[in-house]
Amino acid sequence: TLPALVLKPVSQELQEITVVAQKPLIEIKADKLIFNVDASPTNQGLNALELLRKSPGVNLDQNENISLKGRQNVMVQINGKLTPMTGLDLAQYLKGINSSDLESIEIIATPGAKYDAEGNAGIINLRLKKDKRLGANGSVSAGFSQGITPKADASASINYRDRKMNLFGSASIFRGRYDNTMHLDNRVSDRRFNQYNNSYWFARPNNGRFGADYSPNARHTFGVLVTGGVFVPNNWQRARTEIGQFSENRIDSLLIAENEGSMSNWNSNFNINYKFADTSGNELNIDADYGIFRDSQTVLNRNFYRDPENVNTLAQNAFRMNMPRDIDIRSIKADYERALTLFGKTKDSKLGAGAKLSDVATDNTFNFFSVVNNTDVFDAEYSNTFQYRERIAAAYVNGNTQVGKVSLQIGLRMEHTDVHGDLLVYKPTDKGPVDTAYTSFFPSAVLGYALHKNHQLNLTYRRSIDRPRYQDLNPFEFRIDEISFRRGNPFIRPQFTHSLELSWSLFQRIFVSANYSRTLNAFSNISDQETDPVTGKQRFVIQVRNLATRENAGFNLNTPIPIAKWWNGNLNFWYNYSINKADY
Repeated sequence: TLPALVLKPVSQELQEITVVAQKPLIEIKADKLIFNVDASPTNQGLNALELLRKSPGVNLDQNENISLKGRQNVMVQINGKLTPMTGLDLAQYLKGINSSDLESIEIIATPGAKYDAEGNAGIINLRLKKDKRLGANGSVSAGFSQGITPKADASASINYRDRKMNLFGSASIFRGRYDNTMHLDNRVSDRRFNQYNNSYWFARPNNGRFGADYSPNARHTFGVLVTGGVFVPNNWQRARTEIGQFSENRIDSLLIAENEGSMSNWNSNFNINYKFADTSGNELNIDADYGIFRDSQTVLNRNFYRDPENVNTLAQNAFRMNMPRDIDIRSIKADYERALTLFGKTKDSKLGAGAKLSDVATDNTFNFFSVVNNTDVFDAEYSNTFQYRERIAAAYVNGNTQVGKVSLQIGLRMEHTDVHGDLLVYKPTDKGPVDTAYTSFFPSAVLGYALHKNHQLNLTYRRSIDRPRYQDLNPFEFRIDEISFRRGNPFIRPQFTHSLELSWSLFQRIFVSANYSRTLNAFSNISDQETDPVTGKQRFVIQVRNLATRENAGFNLNTPIPIAKWWNGNLNFWYNYSINKADY
């Protein structure tokens, strides 16, 4: 008989084991591509606009307009909420968002029925971070870059989280100047107007946001979010136009035009949200938003007609434009998604439905003054107010499932649009109000096939709509210089686009896609010549019209290029071919 065997504990220290997990730089989902900002150290210190330059398929032109795979009219969202700004306004806003505040950039080339049907080029959604660490923490960052001119930015963020409450906030500023040159060569019969334009834009955006989330338990979350920004940029522009005979290569006179502009812009958005999610994959999201956008722009324009040698002044004039604008956006939406059991499997299939109501009201005032002896004289001939109201009611149903290597998503969205625009002028005019309503249906589908765990094929289809911009509807004239004007068109119809894309991903690193789209009633900027009814002089007028049928085909390749252990590269190649057919 042996005695009892007793095991005694022995303390022995093992070597340290470190487990590191990191998201890939780019992730491919069935309906979108995700660019993870923190996955590369080279993204640190950049602003959101600079990060978009590095995103697959995204391109910025010389005026910082954003396009996706060669297509314009990209819808830019912040945490799933559309930003109503475009062009330079949007560019300055994005420069105020630092990479430290961004979790990811979602590139949705062919959005499904869950998303608004607006935008033939797709959606770029900037998803801001929510710090998940318990307790209080914060960060401060600053950046500096030197191109033709210096630019600098700074940002700070703070976060506090406990088991049920999360409080967070951030602020950022940016200062920088951007220079631009442009050459316009207009020929009318044998007359030539050859213009060289130099301008700069000094940007000074300031952005901030504050939010709070309360989760009484794991299923329910209530939140509030307030975002805002103040922009006070200014710009200067000088244009030299040579006027003469084209056939004789002769210059008869010069037009020297100078523009000085200043802008005061602030915006704010208030959001209340509720989210329900259980362990079965069922989700309910409700969002209510109210956005306020106010801006006022003042432009002083001086024109000098000189002799061909630019010695003597033949004539001169000056005018000032004051353009305040108010935009109010109200919306409420609800999205519900339920997990289904199909083919004996759970959580591989989902059915979603939702609805949205939005109301947009804009008030655009255009006051024109002739400057006589350094005194502003109001000109009722060129002044007006344009009030615009747009209401959209939408509903959708969307379903997705997966059987083996095949995944399928099908959706249908319905949108009813009610538009009313009213032109208020100081002198009688034959231009009546804009009053229209229409209902449209927008199908979408995604078919995916996994050739291998590292090989994925996706085929997507979508029908979308692009509504006219508010400023393009105002029928009055914005004067660029003495002979160039931009006039709105209150009778522009929306353009509709059918989009098809085939994409292939390899090892979540190499991405290849080919796309085709066809647009009906396509918008076009048309420059016409006409005689000024007041002065009798010849002038050029730019106006947006429904002119063409547009077909667009493109190819995109994106892949990382490792150069060294400490040096990463990325190749982004896209080719785009567009055909515009019009009777004009």
